[in-house]
Amino acid sequence: MKIYVAHTYGRRHGLSEQECELNAFKSIEVGRKLILKGHNPFVPNLWHFIHTGWSQSPDEDVWLSLVSEWIYSCDALFVANAPSWDDSGVHREVEMAKRMGMPIYYNIDDIEVKNGL
Repeated sequence: MKIYVAHTYGRRHGLSEQECELNAFKSIEVGRKLILKGHNPFVPNLWHFIHTGWSQSPDEDVWLSLVSEWIYSCDALFVANAPSWDDSGVHREVEMAKRMGMPIYYNIDDIEVKNGL
């Protein structure tokens, strides 16, 4: 199953590059867990590594638009830092998934193993 990993990034909330990078690494760890369960994760926080250090990097709304397009290619959405998430980007991703009728998971244990590694 292709799973979109919705996770707080933080640039919109004024987090430093280092704090945003930490969130990117937390998202990577979630992606790894999904791979081990036999799924194909899309980890939008990986785009941090395109943004960081780029003087012409677009604003957060442009980035959210770019990555959220991938939701349409996925089978499910996983809210990675539930229940503590409080991020407008994650809220928008969840709302998109709801409008699509896509399954939304908040606990990784609720995602079944499919030919896990």
